[in-house]
Amino acid sequence: MVLKTGIDATQPTSGRQHLDEISVRVFDQHFMQGIYETQDRASDVVISAYCSVSPEADSCFTAKNRRVTSHHSVNVAQGDTVTLDKLVWITHRSDKALSQDSFARNALSELKVCAARGYASLLESSSCAWESVWRDSRVDVMSSEPQDQVALDYAVWHLT
Repeated sequence: MVLKTGIDATQPTSGRQHLDEISVRVFDQHFMQGIYETQDRASDVVISAYCSVSPEADSCFTAKNRRVTSHHSVNVAQGDTVTLDKLVWITHRSDKALSQDSFARNALSELKVCAARGYASLLESSSCAWESVWRDSRVDVMSSEPQDQVALDYAVWHLT
């Protein structure tokens, strides 16, 4: 089985490209990073990703046109489980007080801390944080339409 995943900065939100590639790199066979700049040169965007496959897989990487992709090849018997953990750290800045290299290095360091914690620990922390948000910020809607509550919750999620 081959699993492919990565960072793809070619996906526009409105039919036109927004980011120019500065660099795409791979670190330690598990970490990928794309450094991009908005076309008006006003902001930098750094997308860092960690990918791990269990059981251990043979991996290689390709990079082209604002993309970096990991290819994981693993032999698995019928009925066995393959797990792909992917964590992504996305950061943006307009203030260019730090050098671009330092900014990208800091983003990668933050992702490495998250990867060391593991998915289960991150999920637990996130769940606790969201419980607090819903406890403190939720507005209950009295409506015959359940989607009214979902829509309001979605708005709160975006504003948080």
